[in-house]
Amino acid sequence: MTGEVLIYMLFAVLLLFLVPFFIIKGIKEGRSFTDHFTSNGILILLFFVSIGEVLKSFWSEGSMEVFNQVLFTAFIVMGAIPAVILLIWHFPKEMAKWKDPREYRHPAAYKFRHLLMLIMFALIGGAFFMLYQSYKVVF
Repeated sequence: MTGEVLIYMLFAVLLLFLVPFFIIKGIKEGRSFTDHFTSNGILILLFFVSIGEVLKSFWSEGSMEVFNQVLFTAFIVMGAIPAVILLIWHFPKEMAKWKDPREYRHPAAYKFRHLLMLIMFALIGGAFFMLYQSYKVVF
């Protein structure tokens, strides 16, 4: 086992304890599902990635390919689909805020709101394209 694998293993063990701690702490504070998803989702993904890096030193290439496919499918089901649903769920409320000039701290942001919205949709489109590229690599 190399030093790099030990670092990933330490990181996985650390995340194994931190993720439930942050979830329980958020529940006690009364945070919403959206807050839990955005703050803890990436930690869960990092946990599985670190587990994959550790398993890469033990498993064969075929087993790792199956693990990557399962991990990618789990990411789509537990990460990407809920993120899109949350985006669609909050979009009408956010659009109402975008139309109200009093919601902006800076008056210039209200003038350029359509450009900001275009940038936001371009970033979302880029994220979907990167997800498609990952799909082509994994499968």
